[in-house]
Amino acid sequence: MLKVAIIGDEKLASSFLKMQLENTGLTQVIAEFRKPTIVITEILILKPDVVFLDIEKSGTNGIELGFKLLNKCPNLEIVNVSAYRQYADDEFKLKAIHYLLKPSTQEDIDEVIQRVFRKIEHKSRIVDEDSVRIELLGLFKIFFSNKEVQIKWATDKMEEFLH
Repeated sequence: MLKVAIIGDEKLASSFLKMQLENTGLTQVIAEFRKPTIVITEILILKPDVVFLDIEKSGTNGIELGFKLLNKCPNLEIVNVSAYRQYADDEFKLKAIHYLLKPSTQEDIDEVIQRVFRKIEHKSRIVDEDSVRIELLGLFKIFFSNKEVQIKWATDKMEEFLH
């Protein structure tokens, strides 16, 4: 289940997005924010997997807020939400996972959620595959991506000492 936060100043639009997200059965909306002043602090505490960020909000620029969020939470996924196509270029600068144009359909939401799941799954595979393990009990062994690394010892004495 993905933990989701919605950041947008239009209550009706945010409520509709929340309903669509919950209809997927794959998400839990853990927070909705109307005012950007507390967003960063709360996101650090709540640790959502993905934020649906309205780009054009009164009083603040959503792209700037997105950059601030990523600066504090680099693993956070961001989906830009806007009624205007003109912000699509900014999405790529922000490296948002998707650009959702309002009004969105349930099919649009389903596609976004699947994309987020694939990206998170890919990230976790990279971490798992690149893991390093060192065994010190018994024989000295090093494993990288669950495969034993053959160690070339500088001297026989060094090998004897560590075995």
